[in-house]
Amino acid sequence: MIDNTLNAANKEQRKAVVFSLTFPSLHLVEMASHVGFEAVNIDGEHGYFSSESIDDICRVANGYGMSVTARVPDSSAYWINLFLFEFSKNSLTTDSQKGSILKIYNLKDTRKYGYIS
Repeated sequence: MIDNTLNAANKEQRKAVVFSLTFPSLHLVEMASHVGFEAVNIDGEHGYFSSESIDDICRVANGYGMSVTARVPDSSAYWINLFLFEFSKNSLTTDSQKGSILKIYNLKDTRKYGYIS
């Protein structure tokens, strides 16, 4: 489990440097970590990401100590649940961060999706 690099930067009162992906590329995630990016944003609205590619990106980014955020393609339950499931397998599964993943998507009705524990 890595520390949330976005929250860490915010506590230091500075902006985090985030690399945005519009297509799956593990090589770019690795290069981004070497040049100083602190997090990766998966832009599912402007690019296609399969469940396997989301899983791989989370795994590689977390391996290099980078947080991962995402933008889902649309607000359908399918896409939100797919991204939640892939994120929960990789990074946001401890009680200390319970509910954190819901903040990524700005869900207004958390009763519908619940928390990941």
